[in-house]
Formats: sequence, C-alpha cells, structure tokens
Amino acid sequence: MEAAHLREEVERLRADLSRSKQAATGVTKKMALPTGPSAVSQPSVADEPKKEQVIAEPLPAVREGEIVDVTDILKHYQRNAAEAIGRYESQTIRLQGVIAGFEKPAFRRDYEIVFRSADGQLVCRVQPPPSYAAVFTTQSGSTLSARNERGGQWDLMKIGDVVTIEGRGAGLRDGSIQFTRCQVLSVR
Repeated sequence: MEAAHLREEVERLRADLSRSKQAATGVTKKMALPTGPSAVSQPSVADEPKKEQVIAEPLPAVREGEIVDVTDILKHYQRNAAEAIGRYESQTIRLQGVIAGFEKPAFRRDYEIVFRSADGQLVCRVQPPPSYAAVFTTQSGSTLSARNERGGQWDLMKIGDVVTIEGRGAGLRDGSIQFTRCQVLSVR
C-alpha cells in the first residue's frame, strides 16, 4: 500500500515538473525580441566591449617542503573541489594557518585543530606524542592543554595562534576538508 502511494506521488511530481517546463518555455517565447522591420534596434553582442576571458590555471603540485596557507587550500576547494582533491588528497603536505577552534573527541587520544574562513572549514586530526598522558581544552575551549604522566600541565596552543602542521590530505567529510596523521611543527 505504501509503495503504491509513493508511485502515485512520484507520477504527480513528474507531471508537475513537465507542466512547469512547458510554462517556462511559453514564457521564454513571449519574452523573445520581435524581428523584422518593426523591431526596435537593439545593440548587438559585437557592440559590447570585449571582456577578457579568465582561464583558471590548473593547480600545480605541492613541492616537497612547501608550506601551503590554509586559506589557499580552502579557496582551492571552493573554486574546484575535484582539482583540489587531486592536489591534496593522499598527499602529505605542510600547511599553516590561524587556529579557529579545537575539537577533542571523548574517550580518544587524538584532538582536532580547526581552521575556518568564508570559503569553508579545514580540520587537522593530530595524534599527541606518547609523553602526553592527556590532551584537553581549557579556558572555555579556547586553549589546548596537555598533562604528562607526572601530573605536570602546560598550554600547547590557543585560538588565534598561527600553527604550522604536516599532515596527509583525507578529502571531505561532513562538509569539512580533512587532514589526518598530523604533526604540529610550530606554534607562534
């Protein structure tokens, strides 16, 4: 019974779509400019100034040791995700950016450094060194701190710090660009 109802709904929607397409074609025909001697002179395409055609250059491969800015990676994915995936996915690269936040999954040792811009979000999953007994956020999530096995505690980084990371591109997940196997190289 449910399947029959769904088939009827699909058929109704297809008919609505067909009517909408026909109506749009009719509107387009009505909007067409008249031709012949009674037509008003319209500027032609040849009269318009020529616009410079912009051809997007393919993204070059990342050179070994090159540090790529996180905002550039986000722009590349925004402009052409397929090409960006080819450049970054399964590649180990160094990237640098301003920290926008941290994620610390419960019951897991790793943590995530989050970068954001108007073009999207990039997440680096970092595995802390064995000498860290625990990694956690403090100061309402704005600081990432660590504790060693003897109980000593210190701050690793905070939101707004510029961090350089080496990691492996892992593609897109949940709308975010992912890097895994990350190692923090410097924080300033």
